[in-house]
Amino acid sequence: MKARIIEQPARVYREADLNSPSIADLQVGTEVELGAVKKKHGTEWVAVTLSDGQRGYVPGETRIYQIKEATLLQKTVDVHAEPSLQAPVTVQYKKNDRFWIVQYKKNDRFCLVKQGEEEWVKIRDSAGNEGFIAGDTKINVVQEEPVATKGAGGKNMLFGAMWCIGGTVVTAVTYSEASSEGGTYIIAWGAIVFGALQFLKGVWQVLTASD
Repeated sequence: MKARIIEQPARVYREADLNSPSIADLQVGTEVELGAVKKKHGTEWVAVTLSDGQRGYVPGETRIYQIKEATLLQKTVDVHAEPSLQAPVTVQYKKNDRFWIVQYKKNDRFCLVKQGEEEWVKIRDSAGNEGFIAGDTKINVVQEEPVATKGAGGKNMLFGAMWCIGGTVVTAVTYSEASSEGGTYIIAWGAIVFGALQFLKGVWQVLTASD
């Protein structure tokens, strides 16, 4: 997921260690790709990938804003080149169109660009074109999947295995009783399949986690 450095510059280290060589100093507004969070010696670090492909870590307290994807809920909205009704309209979005909100949030509200009495939100489309929409535009912010980590993967593997085992035990016990006493038995397909999917999800997270 993409994020933007906000409020103050940030230093990127080669390893998750303040004594590690720095590979870049990021200015406010610089965008990076976020990776997994790791803890080392009680300090949190966030893996980042720079625009040139270099990878490193920034301290967990670094001020960043995760760029959000949004869906338009209203019928249409005009995108202006500048935060002004008098600015040229570069494109018009229709309901359910998607775009990225590059304005960061503060106290759970987007920090709007103000021009007189007007408020605007800066956005970007999939082609990288940026513009401004009115601050009262009705949108829905898309919830992203959390970054895969080995810790989360391990938990999902354990959770999935428990469901699989539980479903298998229920099936085996009821089958045994049905065989000896007659009657029907339960095949707990729901628990088994759900557990298997969770287990596979955990395996995928472990294999794809950046750390």
